[in-house]
Amino acid sequence: MWKFSPQVLLVACWVVCNVETTLAYPSGEVSGACVGITPGAPHGVESSGDGGMSVVFNGSAGEYRAGRTYTVRLSRSSGNFRGLFCQFLNPMSSDSDRSYVGEVASAPNGTRRQDCGNVLNAGISHSNANDKTSVEYQWTASGETPASIMIKCSVVITKLQWYRIQSGPLNLVGPPNSATTESSETAAETPGLMIDLASCGQSKGCRRVPVGCNTPAECSFIYTQQLIDSNTVQIELSAQAQGWVAVGYSQDTRMGSDDVLACQADSSNRVHAKDLYNLGFSSVTDGVGTSPSDGLTNVETSLSNGVITCRFSRAISGNGDRDRDLRLNHTLFFGTHPTARASANSALGTQHVVIPALSATTVAVTSNFSIGSQPFDKRLIVAHGVMMTYSWLALSTNGMFTARFLRGAYPPPRWFQIHWVVMTLAITLAVAAAIVIGVHVGTFRSNAHAGLGITVLVLAGLQAAIAQIRPAPDAGEKRRMFTMLHRGLGSLTQILAWVTLFLGLGEASSSLVITGTFYGVLAGGVAGVILLWLYLEYRKANLADGDKSDNVFISRSSYLFAAISYGFTVSLGSLLWGADVRQ
Repeated sequence: MWKFSPQVLLVACWVVCNVETTLAYPSGEVSGACVGITPGAPHGVESSGDGGMSVVFNGSAGEYRAGRTYTVRLSRSSGNFRGLFCQFLNPMSSDSDRSYVGEVASAPNGTRRQDCGNVLNAGISHSNANDKTSVEYQWTASGETPASIMIKCSVVITKLQWYRIQSGPLNLVGPPNSATTESSETAAETPGLMIDLASCGQSKGCRRVPVGCNTPAECSFIYTQQLIDSNTVQIELSAQAQGWVAVGYSQDTRMGSDDVLACQADSSNRVHAKDLYNLGFSSVTDGVGTSPSDGLTNVETSLSNGVITCRFSRAISGNGDRDRDLRLNHTLFFGTHPTARASANSALGTQHVVIPALSATTVAVTSNFSIGSQPFDKRLIVAHGVMMTYSWLALSTNGMFTARFLRGAYPPPRWFQIHWVVMTLAITLAVAAAIVIGVHVGTFRSNAHAGLGITVLVLAGLQAAIAQIRPAPDAGEKRRMFTMLHRGLGSLTQILAWVTLFLGLGEASSSLVITGTFYGVLAGGVAGVILLWLYLEYRKANLADGDKSDNVFISRSSYLFAAISYGFTVSLGSLLWGADVRQ
């Protein structure tokens, strides 16, 4: 005879309590709900009413614009829900012939984007059975944009309790998305998101370039901050770019360990708001949630006529350890990239082309005023460039010239003393220039200019060390080998130094306006030095033994050599000092 067992009862209770989860909330693959937005068989019949559920669209009341990205919020006023499925639909379509509108741009943790038939990302569904009080996701009005649309959702509370809800109609404002045609005429682009700049200094803090511009189309850059309530700030960003626009919140004036808010376009021209973190010189996700957009709400974006614009809200205190408390004062970095794009779930990926401008003072989001920006401080970069040019176009070339051509004019040890002093000054100045740029940048920046510059300094130091252990003049073969090594290594160092100077102009062009004149002056100085050097080598090679006449010519040529090397150095230094900062 079968006996009752408490253990059997516990197992039975466990099965009953969990069958709801195992049957009612699978992985979220609800493609069967695409038609009719009806959950599968285990959920029973639709419950009457809305169960306290609501769906809110964050655009202007009852309106939407083609090409924009909006935030949709699904929430329950009391209690939780577990499953969901939402779509944007043409209200004129039937349950059996769905006309899906737009696409889900990003889905937060606990949800997933859902394909319907051949339509990718046509809806959003749950990805787990966890309790939820609300879900916010981004939707982009891409593809065909009918005159009127609405949001329809089914929401599962328990296995046998689910509701169907929908928004009111959302009417298209402005032109629809243009279909691709073979016409050579360019279709008019969708009007971009507008930013109210009339409130700058009153109810919001602003930075706009140029000062006095009034719309995103007129401004090359816009940043605004405005308190929504005691816990929330609204950020607006805009730039004449098609890659990304960003603001960084830093505790100092250097990049690294900074909170970054950005908007970036992807390869399909959709714009995504991102909450990121600068780890050194590279942006990474802030580690909160599963998407860079987690923690950002009420997102609106546009990419129109070459202008990227976005608006979103964020908790002032942030959403994790890497988010700054924006009530505190921070230096703001304002950056853009004209073309760099990435997907919604990626960091920016590519650094700015132009070094960001900084706020003129530290700023808190509780401040409502027009935020000025200080131009990029070029002094240390210019000082670095001038010092390196003086070292490798003027001093080092004249030091080498003395050792090569002026031995007859200056008997030993005078020529050697001149050579030693000048080369020591050249190396010392180069090291000082490296320290100057190190102070400015704060860390080693990996690029061809920096790498080759370090190589030149190492070779120059090696040259100085070798010179200290040179054999005596009468050491025969050892002296001959030393001379070959010293001259060969010196020539290699000088050539690499010139290449580094040219690369330096390219590196400086990211923050300064470097024109062809800069390259022309540098090339003229290098060419003048090389041509005069080669001519003197020819004269020296054809100098007869005991003939002193060319020694006089070569000695006098030293003045021309100095005029060329120092003249072009001064000219390039003047150009660098007067270079405009890129805006």
